[in-house]
Amino acid sequence: MSKNKTQKLVFSHDLHVIQQDMPRLTFREHIEVIGKAIAVSLKTKTASSLIVAILGFGFAFLPALISSVLKLFTDEIQTMATGGSYEMRHVLLLFGALILLHVVQVVFTFVSDYSRGCDSIRTQKYLSEHIVDVTCDIKYKYIENQSEFAQKVHFATTYAGNRVAGSIQSIIGWLQLLITFISVLVLLWNVAPVLAVMLFVTSIPAAILSYMQRDETYVHNVKYMMEGALVIHYMQILTRHNPFNDICHFRIFDYLKGKFREICDDYTGKKNAVTRKHVLVNSAADLIRNLVYVAVLLITASRIYDDPALGLGTFTLTMSLAKQFQNATSNLLIRGGLFLSDVPYMRDFFDLDGFEKENSDVNAKPREQGSIEFEGVDFTYPATTRQILKNINVSIRDGERIAIVGENGSGKSTFISLLCGMYSPDNGCVRIGGYDVEENVTAARRTISAVFQNFGKYDATLRHNITVSDPSRKEEDEDAVLWELCELTGFADCVREQKNGFDEEIGNFAQKGNDLSGGQWQKLALTRALWRNKARIMVLDEPTAALDPIAEAEIYRKFADITGGRTTVMVSHRLGITSIVDRILVFRDGEIIEDGSHAELMKKNGHYAEMYRAQAKWYVNTDGVNKA
Repeated sequence: MSKNKTQKLVFSHDLHVIQQDMPRLTFREHIEVIGKAIAVSLKTKTASSLIVAILGFGFAFLPALISSVLKLFTDEIQTMATGGSYEMRHVLLLFGALILLHVVQVVFTFVSDYSRGCDSIRTQKYLSEHIVDVTCDIKYKYIENQSEFAQKVHFATTYAGNRVAGSIQSIIGWLQLLITFISVLVLLWNVAPVLAVMLFVTSIPAAILSYMQRDETYVHNVKYMMEGALVIHYMQILTRHNPFNDICHFRIFDYLKGKFREICDDYTGKKNAVTRKHVLVNSAADLIRNLVYVAVLLITASRIYDDPALGLGTFTLTMSLAKQFQNATSNLLIRGGLFLSDVPYMRDFFDLDGFEKENSDVNAKPREQGSIEFEGVDFTYPATTRQILKNINVSIRDGERIAIVGENGSGKSTFISLLCGMYSPDNGCVRIGGYDVEENVTAARRTISAVFQNFGKYDATLRHNITVSDPSRKEEDEDAVLWELCELTGFADCVREQKNGFDEEIGNFAQKGNDLSGGQWQKLALTRALWRNKARIMVLDEPTAALDPIAEAEIYRKFADITGGRTTVMVSHRLGITSIVDRILVFRDGEIIEDGSHAELMKKNGHYAEMYRAQAKWYVNTDGVNKA
């Protein structure tokens, strides 16, 4: 089974588990998650935003203060209109205070919104960096999608990150809103307790619905994660340039667009159904909340009618407080409910911290010896049952050059992954220089320089693409060293073609759109491996797969100079390399079935000889004459 297919099956299985088993958080888990969210909030706040947040607790009393001043001002106007005793200076003072309070409220709202916006940006940045840090620090097995890591990262970047950022910023705002709620409640209660009760009760349905809808949205987002991911997948296929030669040649646009529309329509249809349901029930809740104003108006008018001494000030106070109280109540309940419903999103984000991290040793030194030993090694990929490697026992001497051959799926690349410490064996031990790889993975990897099948292509300069393998290496004349390495790998001609030499930017996002061919990238990757000069082991996994025959032959001719006495392990389907190595390991069904030199294995006339003759017949004529 291919790795991609395995990942897809694991993805589908894990989604099924998520859909079937979504445990509710306990009260203790809610508190723990909220505590972590508050800690993140404090980390992402600046001194100025903290000052604004603190001032916000004082400004939370403004709505109640504005309503109180409005009552006094209305009473003074009524006194003026009815010919009573009043002081114009007092009237103007109240009028000026009212204007000033509104201006202050608008200005502080602007400052507060701006501060929250900046905090939100910083929080988003922190969350993104945290996801990157977690991904870089965890063990490689999780990158291959063990324990739902791929789904959790997708969910965190698509949904959870935004929810965490928004919820964290709402914590202080909710506390400030609570102060506004209490201060307005006290004033309204003094006017008529029944009004406070009515306004509070009619605000509850909207809050409950908001919480339920948020919870339902979370379930929907998790349940239909695969559909959402497929929509993005097909959109990327149709918009990125890499596979377009295949798409254009076979004219499969209609097929791909059809699949995209089919999945997109199904996915959006499900989302629209949920949205339609939410709009209907929210409209009903809003209707109830607005109708209560009729009751507030009637009760207030009745009280003033019974006691004219209350005056119009009481009416304006009541109507102003009613609006303020209803807004405060609704926002308090809704924001609280939304925050609680966002806790599962935050839990999913913080769950990323629970993945096992690699034991990185920044001070680790490369091993002095490049010997390799596999002792009784078995290995099975996570979430699969097929054993990929079975009882592998092999010793490779320091400086020995080894070729690994075999059919697809025989375990060749898995052997390399275990050697590089990407995975841990199920049984047995892998040693480099006499030390167990798992004792110090960092030291093991610094002993190895590698060219993997899927090597990195970085949007940077040629220089950075090469020297990234060992940034600590410093040379007095770096360009001279780079030219020497490029001459060895055949990459020098490509560098000479660049206007800025090693400082030319390349990649999909280069300003000049300057990218390399597949063969040029492979030569660059080989040069990158050579730059790591302290490594005693060189691993080459299909290092010439993208090269033309002439370039490949040139690499073979310079093979001894390129490897430079290092222990070399090379994986290749092209058996032409076997004549330039000391030993050949033949893999089949996860086992080493043959071990020896080219001459020894040809004399043995086993599986290797059969593979070699099968390839050789394509390079000679029927009369036995070499076509070359």
